[in-house]
Amino acid sequence: MKPIRYTLDKTQKICGFSSKYAVEGECVDVVIRGFFYSDQKEFHIYVNQISNLFIGDRYLPDSIHRFLILIHKDSSADLYINDFPSEISILPKRDIKPGELIRSNDIADIDSLVFRGIKIETDDNIIFCFKAGWRFGLFFDFTRYDEDNVLNLDNLYSELGTYYKYLAFQNHYDILEDEPLFKQMVSDGWFPFIQILGHDFDELSNIYRHLFSKDEQKFNEFVNKFVDKFDRNTLDSFVEKWWKNDIFLNKKPAQSKNRVISGC
Repeated sequence: MKPIRYTLDKTQKICGFSSKYAVEGECVDVVIRGFFYSDQKEFHIYVNQISNLFIGDRYLPDSIHRFLILIHKDSSADLYINDFPSEISILPKRDIKPGELIRSNDIADIDSLVFRGIKIETDDNIIFCFKAGWRFGLFFDFTRYDEDNVLNLDNLYSELGTYYKYLAFQNHYDILEDEPLFKQMVSDGWFPFIQILGHDFDELSNIYRHLFSKDEQKFNEFVNKFVDKFDRNTLDSFVEKWWKNDIFLNKKPAQSKNRVISGC
């Protein structure tokens, strides 16, 4: 895919966004770097101003699902909208083959998000808006106006991967941030192991969220049904994957070659 690029010869110098209302002569903090998502009111305030300034009437907002803006040292800028190539680097939960379809339930972790065919200079300021699931995220970094602040691309791609992961798996983060719920699940012996992250963990957390303190009989019924998924073949497949990890393999007792760990 060859990205469609719009070149803006001259743009306004953006220092960041004011953190609050301020009158003339009053000191105010300025947000010069950050990540915001569409559940936050700041997202909509910032993205509307960015759209008005850089996109204008080139696209209707309803037709945009992502954009990338690179602001160069000479105040020119490159604008990419929708169809530009990017890829995420993942840790898979199972063996995968070249060309094989990857489902969200196959992903254990997201390591980075990288743009292909787009050159980013180390003195560029960057704005990236993207969609994951039914949420939008907005990242911006205007710190390159300080000439000593050089952009580290590896760190940038890793950071963008973290933000993409947060949106793509926000339901999991919601569970982790719900301290009483998460403590109860861990207390009952459930831990968000990589192998049950995804649809299984969503199902389990919904059981706890909606039934734990409301209907003990139904709660136990649904939990037992969930536990029944983990039969001998499923547990064997988990253990087989563990032994492929050198950290686990080095601790494997010689006599445990055919041994099954019977726990979730």
